[in-house]
Amino acid sequence: ITFAMIHMIPGDPAAAIAGLSATGEQIANIRRDLGLDQPLLTQLGHWYLNLMQGDLGRSLLLGQPVLSATMQRLPVTLALSGYALVLTLLFGLLSGIVAALRQNTWIDQAAMVFAMLGISVPNFYLGLLMIILFAVHLGWLPTGGYIPFTADPIGWLATSTMPAISLALLLTGLLARITRSTMLEVLRQD
Repeated sequence: ITFAMIHMIPGDPAAAIAGLSATGEQIANIRRDLGLDQPLLTQLGHWYLNLMQGDLGRSLLLGQPVLSATMQRLPVTLALSGYALVLTLLFGLLSGIVAALRQNTWIDQAAMVFAMLGISVPNFYLGLLMIILFAVHLGWLPTGGYIPFTADPIGWLATSTMPAISLALLLTGLLARITRSTMLEVLRQD
């Protein structure tokens, strides 16, 4: 479906890759090199054949195979995802349990408002707000970059905290609400 939709979009990818100053011959060469001059079903067939052989193609942006670019970034992705998961479990379970134990108090209301904010605020917007507050105004955390955990654990924590919180907030809100409702159900039982 995505393949078909991309081909319905107006414009020529070969011309976009070649740039504004490219000649017709350069555009035709790029089109031929990428296989864009072949019928759509042939292009799709070649892509699936390459996929079965483990070839995901080349990244036009990075100029390297997609698989190697993905594998280079996989450790960072896994570390960030693991950190976000730990934050989600810690704060989601904790706030859900506290809200259930202090039902109908200001603590319960605050925890559920926090959970609703986590569900409602988009990750990218939260990330921008955190950069403005914690990096620009307060200067506590860096605005970007990545330091591997093995190189500097404190540096890793500083560079990974804002992205991990941004990723974790949605699931933290969901987990807090589920934990609260499940705990209240259990607490009401005989």
